[in-house]
Amino acid sequence: MTISLENRAALQQTMQLRQLLIVDDEQVIRELCTEALSDYKVTQASSAEEALKQMEQRPFDLVITDVLMQGMDGIALLQKIKRHSPDIPVIVMTGFTDRETVLRALQAGADDFIDKPVNLLELCTTVNRALERKQLADQVHQLHHLDRLHNQFLGLISHKLKTPVTAISLILQNLRQDTDPESQQTLQMALNEVTHLGNLIEDLLFFSDTLLDTTPQASQPVELPRLMIQVAGSLEKSAEEKQIILETDLDGETPPLAVDRERVRFAFRAILENAIKFSPAGQTIQVRCALSNNHLELRVRDRGPGIPGEEKARVFDRFYQIDPSKSGQVRGFGLGLYYAREFVQRHGGELQLHSCEGEGTTALLRFPLPTP
Repeated sequence: MTISLENRAALQQTMQLRQLLIVDDEQVIRELCTEALSDYKVTQASSAEEALKQMEQRPFDLVITDVLMQGMDGIALLQKIKRHSPDIPVIVMTGFTDRETVLRALQAGADDFIDKPVNLLELCTTVNRALERKQLADQVHQLHHLDRLHNQFLGLISHKLKTPVTAISLILQNLRQDTDPESQQTLQMALNEVTHLGNLIEDLLFFSDTLLDTTPQASQPVELPRLMIQVAGSLEKSAEEKQIILETDLDGETPPLAVDRERVRFAFRAILENAIKFSPAGQTIQVRCALSNNHLELRVRDRGPGIPGEEKARVFDRFYQIDPSKSGQVRGFGLGLYYAREFVQRHGGELQLHSCEGEGTTALLRFPLPTP
């Protein structure tokens, strides 16, 4: 692969902007390293103490330090650098390859090693590799920061929308009581849409809180069949509006499992909502529970159109929605199944969809039972 003159010039400019600090009490070593790394802006320090003063005055992208120096040694310098600036790569030069020295350097956070006498080609390669890793790490950190900003914005907007939507819903309910039957029907349609909008906002709040929450999951003993019955009960109205029957057969002795109740509740709700959404009017959705092979299994079976073969591989993708009518008006964000599977997997379980086009879909949720 060849690099164009323009790209070569841009690469050279980027390298010259990199600030390197070489720390060694032997001047000849510092000069040789500086000459080999002439593509970079190199600063020299003859001791660890001088290096720390240099680092107080300007930022550096990478530090190369010897181990044995008068005064503070290279390992102590490495520890101080990592304590205050853990993202700066530090390469350790040593003529000692004994295990104890390498182990101490690794424990202090060394990013790489160069043996003395220094091979200048190896030096350049090691520096380039360390800077490339740092650049990738910086890019990942920036992406995580942008994700956090997006999620914070999402949560803020959702909170701001929640109050006016609630107010509109109350106004429509009051108007519906004092109008003629024809207007009542129109107001009911508007109220249904406002209710749907409110549900979307609640979903946004949940997604934003979930994405921002990096704390460990709070587990508590939960009877999953009972939780599924509660979720099914909360969706009865939605099912009745489509003349769909939710048939639950969740009796029987099953042990409680230690799970994050809210995340598992979300997974159950996402599965049932999908079944209701895609089931034709007048159909029955069956919800079953069983113990099998040291697992608790929950099955949700609908009689909808099923999942087309070409779409099965994408149903768990984020923001992907199956649109049987090709109308582009499928409700929701296309995040339900993605997070449902993720939450189930976090508990050591699995979520599978078995579907045959034209014959419906069965969602299988499997949770491992506690070992005796």
